[in-house]
Amino acid sequence: MRIKTILALALAASLFAAAGCQSRQSDDAADRVKMQRTVGRERLLQTMDQISAPSMAPSIMEQSDEQIVTWVKQIDDWTHQVLSSPVTGEIDRYAMEEMRKRLSQLYTRDMADRQIAYFYRHNGQLGTYQAYSTKAMLGLRSEWGQYELKKSRGENGTYHLNLKGTNVQQGTARSAMQHESAYRLERDRLIITEFKTSS
Repeated sequence: MRIKTILALALAASLFAAAGCQSRQSDDAADRVKMQRTVGRERLLQTMDQISAPSMAPSIMEQSDEQIVTWVKQIDDWTHQVLSSPVTGEIDRYAMEEMRKRLSQLYTRDMADRQIAYFYRHNGQLGTYQAYSTKAMLGLRSEWGQYELKKSRGENGTYHLNLKGTNVQQGTARSAMQHESAYRLERDRLIITEFKTSS
């Protein structure tokens, strides 16, 4: 009787171990599938190299309101293209560093990091970054019927833009967008220190 009990316990232990092994194998398989979806550095660079950045020449601030609004929208569109350049919505840490470098062509490091944090979440277990599907649009990418721009310049050479957009239907404003951005001069070019939009 005692031998049967020992055999039964040994069988149960081996079944439990096999189940645990299968569970680990299925977890590993799921991780491999996720990693196959992950875009690496070289693939991301191929995509980002096809995206042209807008000019950051200081002379843009001397242009008409309409030209400045168009320029701000170009920055917004470029930012969205860079952030959404991995087609699977998932990149590894090496690709993320390249994305950060690319955003730093227009933004301060801090502002580039904030754009990334808004758009991506970090998976510490896999070491990857995954896009928030609900945050896949930036505020200026919608078309607004009317724009009102206020521009100011600080004593230290910084520029501030306040942009309001409204959609008007039958004489009544139906929706509104508010954009604020700030720029400082670095080596004869503008760098973005703040860029936020709400609607």
